[in-house]
Formats: sequence, structure tokens, C-alpha cells
Amino acid sequence: RLRARNPDWLDEDVHWKALALEQCRAEQVRGFFTPAADYSLAPRLADVGAPLLLLVADPAHTVIAPERLAEARAALAGGDARIVELPGTTHNMLRGHSYAPTMDALMGWIASNR
Repeated sequence: RLRARNPDWLDEDVHWKALALEQCRAEQVRGFFTPAADYSLAPRLADVGAPLLLLVADPAHTVIAPERLAEARAALAGGDARIVELPGTTHNMLRGHSYAPTMDALMGWIASNR
């Protein structure tokens, strides 16, 4: 089923994702996505003292809520940071068709920060 849903993934991607799903407990996943209180780490991004790149999947596929992304943009405004939305990518940015544009953005950013 995983292979059918992600035909452009490498065999290794399918293997490791299947293993992770096998070892995953539903209550841990629910706990990760349902915090006990409304909080955001986005304002803390302004405290990062090094160049920062935040890669965001295509808005249709990102797991970052629009209000959190807006908070991140505000926190990083004027600093040594860049937020890049990658059209056509998914949350699995290092797998399948998302890999090439993700690596292009990452390598370009690294080259510009040498």
C-alpha cells in the first residue's frame, strides 16, 4: 500500500517508512499532533544565532499551519534567515519527486552562505 501511494519513492524509502510505521504507536502520534496547550516555537526562531533556512512544502501539502508559518515569517523578518516554499513538494521533502527541488534549494542556500 505504501508503494502504491508513493510510486516515485526509492525502495529504501519504502522500506524505512514501513519499518517506522510498524514500530509506531498510535498514541504517540496523537500526542505529537495534539498538544496539551496552544503553543508555538516560531517566536524562538528569532533567537537562532546562525544563518537559517526553513524549507516549507507546497501549501497544498505542508503540515505547517498558515498561522504558524506567518509567525515564523514575522520572527525571521530582518534576520539572517530565509523561508522557501517549494511548489510541488510534499511533507516528505527528501523522497520521490520532492527530493530534487529540496536539494536544489538546500545546496543553493549552502553555496550562498559560505
